[in-house]
Amino acid sequence: MKKAMLDIVFPMRCPICLDIALPKGKKICDACVKYENYIKEPRCKKCGKQLIQEEIEYCYDCTKHRRSFEQGVALLDYSLPWVRRVLTEIKYRNHRQYLDVLCEELIKIYKTTIMGWNCEAIIPVPIHPIRRKMRGFNQTEEIAVRLEEACNIPVDCTILRRIKKTLPQKELNHQQRMENLIQAFTAEKMEHPYHTVLLVDDIFTTGSTAEACTRTLQSIGISTVYVLTLAVGRGIV
Repeated sequence: MKKAMLDIVFPMRCPICLDIALPKGKKICDACVKYENYIKEPRCKKCGKQLIQEEIEYCYDCTKHRRSFEQGVALLDYSLPWVRRVLTEIKYRNHRQYLDVLCEELIKIYKTTIMGWNCEAIIPVPIHPIRRKMRGFNQTEEIAVRLEEACNIPVDCTILRRIKKTLPQKELNHQQRMENLIQAFTAEKMEHPYHTVLLVDDIFTTGSTAEACTRTLQSIGISTVYVLTLAVGRGIV
């Protein structure tokens, strides 16, 4: 009943244009269906970025920079204006309702892949406690919870912590991002560490955050880390 009332007072809007209140059962308005394009082949075999050339297996970033994680996949191309807009609405304006639609599509496309990875836990990328207090939530935990319900893989929000309040990554180049994240994360040692985990984030651009988190998790004995994000930056080749 409470959700039904909220739907009346605050009707779900199209996640692409953010303007049109959707009728019940609709997830995207008719005018925006043509923009509903997800990451597809050819994709980088390491990070999942969209590639331009079919004969290329890895994006420029993954040929140039070391990747400690096993593989990554993503739903959306972060270069698209509507993708950047809706992720901003989620993260900075608390419009978490858009995650319902995006995560549903994420699960529809990648559930089989996720289940094939045989992950023992889903670990959301943490944000610093100060930022969490300001926002009131961590968007990566919101994604992780939706994955947990669909894939029956438990979410562990206790093992990985962010202990350094870093500068916003979007303002930095790759080298600066890696330096920005030095000692930014810590992981609690486990008596019996997970063997394989799924690291969840909202955006993957250069991969510096995923790399820093992966190395931190591997430092406590976790051997294999897969990465899943809502959006990924476009590969150069």
